[in-house]
Amino acid sequence: MDIKKLIALGVALVSVVLCIVLLRQNLLFAAVAAVVCILAVIVSYKDAVSMIIPDKYQIMLGACGVAAVFADAYCDWLSHILGAAFGFALFGLVAFVGGRIAGREALGGGDVKLALVSGLILGWQRLLLMLIIASVIGSIVMLIRRKKGIIETPFAPFLSLGLITALLVGDKIITAYISLFV
Repeated sequence: MDIKKLIALGVALVSVVLCIVLLRQNLLFAAVAAVVCILAVIVSYKDAVSMIIPDKYQIMLGACGVAAVFADAYCDWLSHILGAAFGFALFGLVAFVGGRIAGREALGGGDVKLALVSGLILGWQRLLLMLIIASVIGSIVMLIRRKKGIIETPFAPFLSLGLITALLVGDKIITAYISLFV
């Protein structure tokens, strides 16, 4: 087993343990979150290696999103539907406009689908947090890579990091942020 696969396996196992520990009040949602974390690690690995996110993982994440609609105690079903619509619309717009401006693909279709299923899994509130995390960290890494002459950078690893963070501790981060103003 190569080192990348070993690291991915380790991250997936740690994510599962964190799901159980952090989401123990809702074991059904914790189980969904554990599967999502494993799939997010796989998606990150696939995108980092091949710059492609296979549709079979998007479908599995979509099924997790449907389960999350029923298992999530933090967001109601409408929040999940709005999250999916917002994720798809925003990333679809970025892909279209960015592609027109750059004259080449600026954001892959797999990233657009990943934003859609992430919105379904998280709901719109945690999706916003996920996008902030992914955008900030992704921008920093992309700037560093660009200075080294590397133009293309897979975005799914950053989306997955944001997804896992928002899934596991998003409620706490959002509540803490809102408490600053209330």
